[in-house]
Amino acid sequence: MVPDPSSLIAWNRFAYAADNPLRFNDPTGHCVFDTGFGGGPSACGSGAIGIGLAYAAQGIGSATTIVAATANNLAAQAAPVLQQADKLAGMDAWIQSNPNGGQQAQQGSSGNSGNTGDPGGLDPNKIPKGFETAGQFQQFGNKLNQGLAKAGFEDTQAAFQGSSVTGIKYTTGKPFDVGRTSDFDIALAGEKLLRTAQNIGVQLRSGGIRTGPLSGAQLRQLGLNELADELSGMAGRPVNFMIYRSIEDAVNRAPSILIPK
Repeated sequence: MVPDPSSLIAWNRFAYAADNPLRFNDPTGHCVFDTGFGGGPSACGSGAIGIGLAYAAQGIGSATTIVAATANNLAAQAAPVLQQADKLAGMDAWIQSNPNGGQQAQQGSSGNSGNTGDPGGLDPNKIPKGFETAGQFQQFGNKLNQGLAKAGFEDTQAAFQGSSVTGIKYTTGKPFDVGRTSDFDIALAGEKLLRTAQNIGVQLRSGGIRTGPLSGAQLRQLGLNELADELSGMAGRPVNFMIYRSIEDAVNRAPSILIPK
């Protein structure tokens, strides 16, 4: 806005208060006031003063809108950062309270993400979380294999998956056994078991390569409910089963630790 088109200095957008700030004042940026002689407007009339004040109010409103939008944008960007910070804080708390397991927790999926070698071998450096020793893991595996054979599924290969392998719950990012008792998620891979599950109406997922977690009713129909209860009591935590078409499908879909036969 040029407050006084007849004044050459008014056309200079970089000149403040007609280049005489000792005498003039311009609170709105649109009208120059004579502060030294009577305090009245000098380079603009009363109409221009009103226009200047209106422009100033409009500018303040626009600035407020921009600040609010910027604040909302920053809050949206900060949300995932804060969520990740909560996850890291939980992991750090678990490491501090479990000095012997801290290194495994820090390694996460890279240090315990899968034992896809010979299923008949047992690497003591790759045991699921929830076991203190390789011996405990082996005892659990023996009990599982014996129960599968008793139910008629002796050809089934099993593998640990989920947070006991990765160290972090997939849905929440919470570290294993931090603030709760984590589950054992076990993949059971075998054509006979999968066929039997289909015959009792268990639906397949992921293009037909697996089922969802088996319900109590489905476990009873498959003759695996007692085995699940015994393993849960042995481990002191819930044990969940999911059936895969093959062990290759299981380890290709998610980090896994094979249970030796």
